[in-house]
Amino acid sequence: MGSTREVTLAPGLATVRERFFRWDDGRGYSFYVTEANAPLFNRFAEDYNLEPEGEGTRFTWTVGLEPKPAIRLPFKAIAPVLKAAFGKLASDGQKYFATR
Repeated sequence: MGSTREVTLAPGLATVRERFFRWDDGRGYSFYVTEANAPLFNRFAEDYNLEPEGEGTRFTWTVGLEPKPAIRLPFKAIAPVLKAAFGKLASDGQKYFATR
């Protein structure tokens, strides 16, 4: 906990620095963004959670964000781009935990 990493969300879109505040080996992790080169959000956090479910595992991904006032209205217009970026994040998290 307390570790940081720098991640490029999508080439040319945004690079962020994240701080982890929960890390449960094999069960999930949580982090929030401390810095970003694209001023899109006031706050941004994610939670990845794994739970046994029958013969498999339930993967739950939760994102919390607060857009900057300047983009609140146009936020809906850029939602497809953000959805694609978030989808890659979820996919990457799923691949990571599949190897554990």
